[in-house]
Amino acid sequence: WPASDLRRGPHQLSGQWQAQLTLAAPRGARLQPLQRLLDSHGQASLDFTESILAGVPFRGLAKLEAPAGQAAQLVINATAAGNRLALQGQAQAGGGPGVIQTQIDAPQLQALAPWATLVPEAMAQAYWPRQGQLKGGLKLQGQWPALHTEGQLQTSGLTLGSAPSALRIQTAELRWDVDAREPNARLNVQLGLGPSQRGSQRLERLDATVQGSLQQHRWSARAWVPGSLRADALAWLGLPQRSDGAQFGAEGAGAWQGAAHRWQGTASAVTAGPWDGSANPAAPATQDWLSATALPLQLQFSPEGQFQRLQAGTARARLARDLQLVWDDAWFEPGTGQPRGVLKARIEPFDALPMLQRAQPQVGWVGDLKVGALIDVQALERFDADITLQRMSGDLRLREGNTDQPLGLSELRVSLAAHDGTWYFTQAFAGQHLGEAAGALTVTTRPEQRWPEPSAPLSGVIQARVANLAAWGAWVPPGWRLGGAVTTSASFAGKFGDPEIRGELRGSQLAARNLLQGVDMRDGELSLALVGAKAQIETFRMRAGDGTLTITGQGDLGAKPTAQLVLKAQNFQALGRIDRRLALSGDAQVQLSRESMVVRGKLKVDEGLFDVSQSNAPSLDEDVRVLAPAAPKTAAAAASAPTTNGAPAPSAWARRADLAVTLGLGEKLRLRGRGLDTLLRGDLQFSNPAGLLALRGTVQAVSGTYVAYGQRMDIARGQVYFEGDVANPRLDVLALRKNSDISVGVNITGYAQRPVVRLYSDPETSEAAKLSWLVLGRAPDGLGNGDLALLQGAALALLAGEGEGVTDRFLRQIGLDTLSVRQTDGDTRDTVISLGKQLSDRWYVGYERGVNATTGTWQLIYRIAQRFTLRLQSGQDNAADLIWTWRSKH
Repeated sequence: WPASDLRRGPHQLSGQWQAQLTLAAPRGARLQPLQRLLDSHGQASLDFTESILAGVPFRGLAKLEAPAGQAAQLVINATAAGNRLALQGQAQAGGGPGVIQTQIDAPQLQALAPWATLVPEAMAQAYWPRQGQLKGGLKLQGQWPALHTEGQLQTSGLTLGSAPSALRIQTAELRWDVDAREPNARLNVQLGLGPSQRGSQRLERLDATVQGSLQQHRWSARAWVPGSLRADALAWLGLPQRSDGAQFGAEGAGAWQGAAHRWQGTASAVTAGPWDGSANPAAPATQDWLSATALPLQLQFSPEGQFQRLQAGTARARLARDLQLVWDDAWFEPGTGQPRGVLKARIEPFDALPMLQRAQPQVGWVGDLKVGALIDVQALERFDADITLQRMSGDLRLREGNTDQPLGLSELRVSLAAHDGTWYFTQAFAGQHLGEAAGALTVTTRPEQRWPEPSAPLSGVIQARVANLAAWGAWVPPGWRLGGAVTTSASFAGKFGDPEIRGELRGSQLAARNLLQGVDMRDGELSLALVGAKAQIETFRMRAGDGTLTITGQGDLGAKPTAQLVLKAQNFQALGRIDRRLALSGDAQVQLSRESMVVRGKLKVDEGLFDVSQSNAPSLDEDVRVLAPAAPKTAAAAASAPTTNGAPAPSAWARRADLAVTLGLGEKLRLRGRGLDTLLRGDLQFSNPAGLLALRGTVQAVSGTYVAYGQRMDIARGQVYFEGDVANPRLDVLALRKNSDISVGVNITGYAQRPVVRLYSDPETSEAAKLSWLVLGRAPDGLGNGDLALLQGAALALLAGEGEGVTDRFLRQIGLDTLSVRQTDGDTRDTVISLGKQLSDRWYVGYERGVNATTGTWQLIYRIAQRFTLRLQSGQDNAADLIWTWRSKH
């Protein structure tokens, strides 16, 4: 061993050796040391007693007896840290065929890990056992290469090599019986490999068999690989979307041509498909991703048994559901330097419509577009390639209702060419309605390179034009519509791994609309300049309503992308729906990087209306959750998802955001609905401590009314305090009934998610009195049969809940404010119906009439002050009354 390896002790070698031996000349690369010993004559022995090698205790004995003209005997027995190896070898006199038998029993392979320092580093990193168990036996008969070998190996918990490239095998078993002395001799190999992993690559199971003879045998192999696969990609290719892994299979027949050191056979079936991760991996695939039959194969080896060449003859394979891959020539050689190979194939023209319909089922794709590909790769001393994916014929149309909008495709091509060290990447697209795009990039490198190195020089240009963005509406979320024209041009220079880009992007008459959400931005202009890795927004302006939004800034698109943007709004109508209107003014600064986002700004509401009484589009109930087929989620995964106060925890991006925005509500923001109609004023501070959106500030209701218990009340005090949680502000609202001799109304306190609603009066009265004053506008003294009206009003309020009651909606539609039914006192009772309209805060007009009366009575009431009221009455009773009210608190 090199001295540097021996220094990695401790070592303690104790034993003896003796030899009187004449070694035979080499006769083959394989098994050369043992073969030379058995072909030699003489005797030798090597006996290690209690010894230590690299800290591992071991004992060993090797003994060779090879008298001249007699059979040679070789015996090796060794033990190390509880692991045992035994070998017995015998050769006929004169170097004839021999027999070698080996037994290994290694239950503690981890104890041999220190010996990895005594072997080449590459071998130690990749193959040296670090832990596990190994047991088995081997028997060899004959002379290389005409050998008969049989044996078996079992292992469990085996780890080969060191991290991160360590190979871990949970269980494995190999049995074989191979007789290479005669072409028709038996051949039987069985391999069962359990769960295994190298780095992120995992294998659940591998089963392989070879049976027959070297001259004629059949073989099969099947593997199962776990791991979630992209369901959207599977759906796009028309494959089963539910897959927890993949399974691969192949079977066929073959023959070994010993004289030519070549194996030749045919794969009668090659498949790849989804695997559901079930405990029964033998279950067949429901639908293959790849399928090929009658695939000719040929393997070439050197006389010493080293793999030299793999060649696949002309064949056809089906990829996914719609693709047919045909190759005329395909071979591969590992070589001593760079691997070599050739692939000449094509993807026959296929109908692109099914893929588009599966990828975008919500889009009405129709048409007869056919796409095909050509592949010609020659990786020899020089690398040459021509790969092209292009439109072969046909067009696509977008169906909306009963009309079809053709895209007018005349060109669709993406190609890669590499010749004499020059790589060409070209793209071309042309659609009568979508626009045009073309590009050409050139990279110069050495002719033998299989891929350009990062330092290779780069040059090229890209140009694109979209005459009408509306044609691209199929690629935006549902409900959105785009408009305008965009042109771009860019030139490339620098290096393949670090390109330098110069170009510009211009847009005119840009528009983005979503009528359902009330977004209508128009007359947009965009001018963006790109210099190297720097992008400068020279102009970005959009109009909405009577206002504008402008964005300026710059960004760095290099290895650490960043962006700094400045947003300015001037009476910009962010929402323009009939029940949701919002116009904003102000400015904000946004700083973006790969790790964080910082937002600072100050905005003001110029005008707004939020009518929560209007119904939105039909939707599912809140307790209904829809899991998209593209992203299934198990119950266990949902249960284990992190939460914060019952809500999903913020994403990593949200935790890295830094938000500080002030919003002034202005003087024209109105909130309407659920009995409330008021202006809102105040200032709010938006932030995101710990990644959760927080809101602080006070919102005040101004000139507002509130309907409760069938009565319309003025909001005397309306304060909403935001203290962090956006969804649960603190409430302090007092709503008082109009034109009442005492102050009576409703007081709402607590929090939005658990409000506390109480009746209020000043002076303080009983709950029954408060309800009487609130509903009837008078004291409860002598209510008598008026209880009917009291219960009627309270019942209607309870039925209405927090929304507008049936009576309220009816009165609003006919233009009235009050409607009541009561009975008169006395021996003869009459039912009286009253109607009224509040003309202003002081004027009220009403009409009442008994059911059995021939005429009714009109009333005009003017409230002079809190205690003085003027009432004019005409009809069945004509009167003019001046009423003064005084009430004692005792």
